[in-house]
Amino acid sequence: MFRTPKSDVLTVVLLTLAMSITAVTTSARPANAVTCTPDGGGNYFDGYYHNPNAWPQYNWEGASAYIVVRWPLASCSDGFMPWTYAWVMIGSGDGGPGDGWGQSGYMRYTASDFSVQLQHVFQFANDTNRSGRLGDTAGELHTIYVGTPATGDKPAYRVLWNANCSCLQGSVDGVVYASSGFNPFTQQWRLPLVPQFMGEAKYQTGNMPGTAAQPAAFSALGAQRYSDDVLVPMSCSMYGVDDNTAMWGRAASSCTAFTIWQK
Repeated sequence: MFRTPKSDVLTVVLLTLAMSITAVTTSARPANAVTCTPDGGGNYFDGYYHNPNAWPQYNWEGASAYIVVRWPLASCSDGFMPWTYAWVMIGSGDGGPGDGWGQSGYMRYTASDFSVQLQHVFQFANDTNRSGRLGDTAGELHTIYVGTPATGDKPAYRVLWNANCSCLQGSVDGVVYASSGFNPFTQQWRLPLVPQFMGEAKYQTGNMPGTAAQPAAFSALGAQRYSDDVLVPMSCSMYGVDDNTAMWGRAASSCTAFTIWQK
């Protein structure tokens, strides 16, 4: 495997569903006053991410979850071409020139003809020039759209390391649709890598997947171990993110299951 040499192998303690959810905590995020206007878009999140600084005993290289497909409330449209996204991600460690990611999930978006689309989506940070890094060229995202999931479906989304190709692979229900053209372990990604499980919206004022009655449910959260490439249940080592607590909700029922919704 063409990865950065390891000075030592971390001992990974497997935590089960029976463990207390008190281990899942919420980190404060600064609020940004952004309105739902064509020039007010950005990237806003509702979900959980592994914090390697607080939990250094874990070392991951891939992420997996079942995510129930839910459409958001259409509170931010009217020609603004919004999108909403639910995904699993494995990303570079915080900061640095190697910032990058691989994602697998579903997206509802407004196309150029203003038709509304719902598709499985895979995205790699700067796979266009195979650097796997942000900030070195324009057009840095390689995005692949596949199929049309139905509302209420519960696909298994994964982004996992594959030693045979020395790459990350994005899959739905075990079928691989996308492989990165780069090796994150030789492309200046900062270790340890970070599993993340999120809903994402273009505008801070709406369009998060799910509603209170039918939330977007993430279940069987898993992470791939760096030491032996095995996919195991996600550890109780995640922090919560909600960039608009007034409009978006989030609730965890265990270390490997949670829901998000738009209020």
